[in-house]
Amino acid sequence: MTELPRAALFADCLHDEFRLRLDDGGIVPLELAEVTGAGPDAFSLLFRGAPGFYAEQRIWPLEHDRLGTVELFLVPIRPDADGSRFEAVFA
Repeated sequence: MTELPRAALFADCLHDEFRLRLDDGGIVPLELAEVTGAGPDAFSLLFRGAPGFYAEQRIWPLEHDRLGTVELFLVPIRPDADGSRFEAVFA
């Protein structure tokens, strides 16, 4: 993706699968579970993964069928009953 991320771009992908590319070449599916924010440029994304999956806080490449590959700084946040959770914040 060459354009700056905007909330509407991701809102169109709500509940889609993004594939997190691991350093060893493995793929982990993440669902875009929420897009929240106050405007088009200040927003956050919440991704859900399988229970027990952990990825460290850093920039990760995520592949999407329509968006291609996007690199996002993901922060692991407290897991819940549905599995692991990761947040990307744009301010």
